Amino acid sequence: MPSYKGHLKGGLVVFLLLGVLNLKFSFIEWSIYLLSAPIFFIYTLLPDIDTPASKIRKWVSVVLLAPILYFIYYDMKWEAVSIITTLTLLYFVKHRGLFHNPLVGFILSLPLGLVEPAFLVVAFIGFSTHLILDALGGN
Repeated sequence: MPSYKGHLKGGLVVFLLLGVLNLKFSFIEWSIYLLSAPIFFIYTLLPDIDTPASKIRKWVSVVLLAPILYFIYYDMKWEAVSIITTLTLLYFVKHRGLFHNPLVGFILSLPLGLVEPAFLVVAFIGFSTHLILDALGGN
């Protein structure tokens, strides 16, 4: 099973390959391709959110702390509770279970399609890259 560094390295290869294909076929604008880089790499790590020691889980927990504090400060209790509940539920999901499923990857990518359809595709490719690297094993 690749480490987060292995997933990022494998993801970099795939992302650069997408760039080469984009040079040949121009399927998305270059500005969109460059803007999609953070999305791609986040989704490359996202399936490991079900692992308590994973980098993505730690990053998500830290990033979601700000909205939790904001919601508590502005007396938006239900919003804060929903985020806290979601983070708590992650402790009950087994590794390589729910989040290592292509359908879940597609569902998690869908909201990005509302912003830019290419983001949905790039996110799903990033998520799928993780699953393929796990299936291949190794570092």
